[in-house]
Amino acid sequence: MSLLRRIFSNSFWLLLGSSIGRLAMFLTNIFAARFLGRDLFGQYTMVRSTISLASNFITGALGLTATKHVAEGEYKDPQNFLIKILAVFSINFIFNFIFSLILILFSDQIINSFFLGELTLKNALFVGALLLFTSTNAYLAQSILVGLERFKIIAIINLVVSILFFPIILILIKYGKVIGTLSGVTLYFLFDLIFKVYFLKTKILSQFYTINKESFLAHLKKLSSFSLPLVLSLFFSSGSFWYSKVFILNRSNRFAEIAIFDAAYQWLTIIMLITGATTSVALPMLSKAVGQKNKFELTKIFNINLIINIIISATIALIIIIFSPYIMRLYGESFVEGSDILSILAITSIFFSISSILNKYMISHNKVWHVLFSSFIGMLTLFYVLFLMQAKLAFGLSIAFLSYYLMTTLTYTTLIVIKK
Repeated sequence: MSLLRRIFSNSFWLLLGSSIGRLAMFLTNIFAARFLGRDLFGQYTMVRSTISLASNFITGALGLTATKHVAEGEYKDPQNFLIKILAVFSINFIFNFIFSLILILFSDQIINSFFLGELTLKNALFVGALLLFTSTNAYLAQSILVGLERFKIIAIINLVVSILFFPIILILIKYGKVIGTLSGVTLYFLFDLIFKVYFLKTKILSQFYTINKESFLAHLKKLSSFSLPLVLSLFFSSGSFWYSKVFILNRSNRFAEIAIFDAAYQWLTIIMLITGATTSVALPMLSKAVGQKNKFELTKIFNINLIINIIISATIALIIIIFSPYIMRLYGESFVEGSDILSILAITSIFFSISSILNKYMISHNKVWHVLFSSFIGMLTLFYVLFLMQAKLAFGLSIAFLSYYLMTTLTYTTLIVIKK
């Protein structure tokens, strides 16, 4: 199979699989916005954002780590293949335990400090701890399947889970409000995890039996060291994104402002989803090329993915900008004023896509500290712009997000040029 055909084939199946899962979550947000109203929807999105903050730390670092090392290990180190997978899940469990403990023990402080003292959200945070466990483990299982290039399996599992559980989510939204919505999403990821782990166990991991304790601990240490800069990088990116929303929430003193931003942000995630299919496919392919020391193949993979991402993101961004008022009306008439925010986030998606493929290039070359540095520069830029634009509330927040991805793109590009 030619390289271009392989990229398109893998991207298609990963896009299909990811689209099904993301579509279920996307429709969940639309129905939640309409059933709950702006204020309750804002409460739901802030709790979801808090869980996503912890989730992004774990999945962003360990997911990329799993994809890279599984892709390399299947060819370079098949004897330790199972050990690497178990080591990644072990690190994931430790992170989950720490973050869940924080959510449970400090729920009152979190609510008073960041959620306008809305104590009714305490139980929502407890459900969020379960959501954290199911979503991170499901994503990690999918990252392993990506590393193995089992993209069709991802699509099939996501389709089955979405068909089975989306109706249940809708019922829980209608009758359970904020906690019901979170519970429905938790159930979705729980069964997504069960199906993917079952496939890994029966179809792949059954080939590997030997687990050496010393080798396991050695890989645990190695993967932890590799993941550390990525965890810190995500602390700068996800942490700054989350706190910037908290900042605007407290500045406006109402959840409705965040509800508008999050409704618009859902459409940014659509472009992230589509371009993410090609960038996620790129990481195992780049990692294999690096492992095989094939510079010609490496350059071709990078250039093709970069061009594809720019074309796709720019095209979809233009369509979203043109139809932004009609798109925001899907959430209800009170959301239409966020059409300008949606347009800014659509432009942001272009720089996100470029930054994402540059990020995968760095990781495939083990330049994880470069990733950390780029995220740090992006974080400083985001907070500077947010401080200048704070009076514009949600619109200012969208400009700050744009500045983050613009700066990380420039930083990655500069580091690559300097290296050459």
